Formats: sequence, C-alpha cells, structure tokens
Amino acid sequence: MRNYFYCALVGLYGILFIAPQIIHAQSCPSFTHKTTITGIRDSLPDGWFVFGLSGQTGLNYCKTRSGTPTIINNTNTDQISDVDISDDGLWILYLNKQSTAYLIKPDGTGKTPISLGSGITYAQFHHHYSPAEIVYIADQGRVYRVGYHFGVLGNAMFDSTKVIVDFRTDTTKDSTDLSAVMVNYSQFSICKNEFVCTLQIPIPPDTMNPPLGIPPLGTDDRTSYVTIPNQGAGIARGKNIYKYLTTDYSAWYGCGITVSNDGARVLANSNAFGGTSGCVPNQLLNPPMDHKGFYVTCFMYDTMPSIPRDSVVLSTRYGININWCPTQYRIGTYRQLGFTAWSFSNNNDWVVGEQEGTNAPLKGVWIVNIPANTWTLAYTASSTVLAPAMFLPEMSSVEQGVRTSHFSDVPLRSNVIKVPGVSSRITLEPSVYRCDLYSLSGKHLWTYSRADASKRSSVEIPRFLRKNNAVVVDYITKAR
Repeated sequence: MRNYFYCALVGLYGILFIAPQIIHAQSCPSFTHKTTITGIRDSLPDGWFVFGLSGQTGLNYCKTRSGTPTIINNTNTDQISDVDISDDGLWILYLNKQSTAYLIKPDGTGKTPISLGSGITYAQFHHHYSPAEIVYIADQGRVYRVGYHFGVLGNAMFDSTKVIVDFRTDTTKDSTDLSAVMVNYSQFSICKNEFVCTLQIPIPPDTMNPPLGIPPLGTDDRTSYVTIPNQGAGIARGKNIYKYLTTDYSAWYGCGITVSNDGARVLANSNAFGGTSGCVPNQLLNPPMDHKGFYVTCFMYDTMPSIPRDSVVLSTRYGININWCPTQYRIGTYRQLGFTAWSFSNNNDWVVGEQEGTNAPLKGVWIVNIPANTWTLAYTASSTVLAPAMFLPEMSSVEQGVRTSHFSDVPLRSNVIKVPGVSSRITLEPSVYRCDLYSLSGKHLWTYSRADASKRSSVEIPRFLRKNNAVVVDYITKAR
C-alpha cells in the first residue's frame, strides 16, 4: 500500500514543458519533462559505475565525476554481458559470455565463480531481500534463485537452485496469459517482491491487431509487473502478473526496464506506452520517438485494480515521471539512435544508461537525474556500452547506520538485536537455523548456520569478534 499511495503524491509535482515538434490538443501530466538540462560531469554526485564494451574484454570501472575507465583486476579476459552492484556497493555481479557468473569486489579481489549452469542471459542480486540471493534467467519460461552466504573464512557458500518465477508449468493463468514466456532480449530487475521484465504473451487471434514488427504473429510483448508471493519468498505465476485493462493487443514492446532501490518505482523505455498523447516519447508518434527517453511509474502489484496501459503512465495516481532525452538526439529510429539499458542507482533520483545506434554521435554512458531531467555524458565509448550499473555511496536511499548485510538489508525486525561485543555466546531458539553478526556500521562479521533447528542451542562467538564494542545479530528462521 505504501508504494502506490506514495507514488500518487509524487505524481502531483513536476513542470510542464512543450516540445515544438509534436502538437497535440491533450495536455500532458505535470510530471512530463520535455525540456532537458545538460549536465556537467564534475557536478555529478560522487560515486562510480561499471560496464562492459561490445567486442572488448574486461569489466570497466570509472568514477562518476572525473577520470577514464580502468579494467578491474582479474576480469581482463572476460566478455561482459550483464552487470549488477550489491546494495552496499561492496560487490559486483557480472556474467562472462552469458555463461559464467562471478562475484568480485570493485578492487578486483574476492573473485568467486557461481555455478548457475549454461545459457544464462541475465543475472542480478535479489535487492533488499534476506537471506541473500542471486536471481537469473536460464530459459524463457522460468527465473531461478540461488541463496548464498559467506563462511567464517570469507569463502562463499551457495545453496541449491530454486525457481522464483514459473510460467512454464503454470495452470493458474487466465486465457490471455496462457504460455507466457520471458523475452530474453530485454533485461529484468528485482527488489524484494517486485519483479519487472518484458513478457511475450499469446493473444486471442480474433482480437489481434497487426503487430508492429518484431514479435511473432499472435503475441504481445509488454513491460510487465510481477509480484513475488510471500514477500519475495514464493514462486510467481501467471496470476501474479499485473493485468492491464485493454482490448488493444497490438505489440507494446518493453525494454530498458529497471526497478528502484526501494522497489516502489519502475523505469522503462516507453516503446508504445503512452499512446498518441504526445506526452511520452514513443514509437507511435510522427516522427517516432522510441528510445528517446523513458517513463517512471509506481510498481503495479497483482492486487491493484486493472487500468489501461497508457493510464499507468499518464495518470497522476500511478505515473511519476516522463523524461525526454536532449532535443539533438530525438532523431531516427531506435536502431539508429536511442538510449537504453537503464539501471537505477542506489538512489531513486539517479539512473544510468547508454546511448547506442548506427547514427549515435556519442556512444557511451549517460547519467540522468530524473526529477530535474538533467542528462550528463559521463563517458564516451568507441563501441556499444553493455549493462552499465552505478553506485553513489553518499546518496543511498537505504537507511544509514546498521543497514546492510551481504547484498541485502539487515531486516529491522524483532529478531535483530544488539549484544555486547565482549559476549562470548549467543542463544539460538528453536526454528532459528542461522544467525549473522554485523558491526554497528553494517559490516558483515560472521555467519553461523545449523541443519537441525528443532532445539535451543548456545553458540560461541569467535574470539576475534569480541574486540567490538557491540555487534548486531540477525536471527533467521525457517518462516523467512
């Protein structure tokens, strides 16, 4: 409830700008930004971003405000196909050749291979979810999760792979969702129980309008909101897809999708969303404006009322921002010039993406401040940028203090307590199978787990941890 009521308030603010090349009678929402501000790189927030380059090897690391990229140690021979940054900025997850996943620290240490099988197309941290997980796509019908934690010696230990989204064996779908599959050309994004992606959904032949081009006949590609049941612990199926209220089954498309740091906001290329209103830069306008900006909405949960697709973007209740790119780049098709591969930073106001296309004058990494619609070219590349991701240490939307474990928040629940650092033992009650110790600044110190959680037991804290003034203990039960 907090997410979309909050978004309704956000949607009331903004400044209306009119683009001279498109004239429509319909007035645009107040959060439509057709006028852009050209940003200056040294005025960006302090932070860093990482990315791959098409046709080149190595994971590139670069400061936001100045400097040129350097290849992170121990990645020189890797061909980067996807990148993500942990919530605390301590770790990077990346794919090599869409086959092998690795964890690595920004300084190149701690490189750890993750066995996820073959055919991996996208992988991300399960942001702000505990226990820590990596989520990935290995086939079009399912999305998988694998949990992990770090042992006393700092070695990574991985759990067995489980399904988190399943559209292949689902018998709960209504007719318009039957046999829905994940579309692999588009990225996905996940935070807590909020999962966003592009779904290719079969449509009734007697209601089909002529597709716009790419999807197979009789299918509809659309940006989709999927709610993971049980606060992210369950398996999402067709009934968990947000249902748009529509009779328009022409292709809508969907790409450049990313969910915000707190799960409340979703950003995507507009493609066909927004209709012919002239408010949203999309492929339905004349001339077409596909990939010439993006829209931001609330996350649409499966329990929310069905409304038309364009209303999700244009309404003041669910829409948050409509951002157009700088005027000089509003030319050509999306294959000729466009922006995509958007990724929210750890702050909801800042997003990173890349400019690409056969006619793109400045391929490279772009950083956008969403509320002000300030577009800053942070790095010019000679080839297409792949999967940029950004971290801003001083601007995290996560509560400061005791805030992070490995890649996920320390849950602020009754089972998280402070204990004196000089204590030698902690007690695990029945049903508690694991505990994690953190410093008061949020640094992970130690993990203890047990297979049998049926009895109460006492655990000795290692001596090297007793020098701390205090530690935080996060008790994890089977119910979580």
